[in-house]
Amino acid sequence: MYGEAGMMITTQFFAMKLQRYMKLHGISEMTLARVAEKAYRNGAHAEHAWRRSPVDVDTILNSEMVNDPLTKFMFCSPSEGGVALILASETKAANSAAPMCA
Repeated sequence: MYGEAGMMITTQFFAMKLQRYMKLHGISEMTLARVAEKAYRNGAHAEHAWRRSPVDVDTILNSEMVNDPLTKFMFCSPSEGGVALILASETKAANSAAPMCA
């Protein structure tokens, strides 16, 4: 359906879904950039990673806009590894059985 509508699956589709999620849950572009920054930082420690250089949050936020709100450093190649992100309210996180990472 998305391809038939002229959307590029990896950019427009995820940008649209993120815009809706951000609006519903109050997620900021800074949050997206911090997730990307952490992924780049983790990649620097993985021998098998394709991208092994950290990228700072300012570079991520100020890089070329691909599909709002996603900049070029917020994407990964489909052949790269993934990132797991758990979003929870401050109350839920405080009551979590597992420690939360920054």
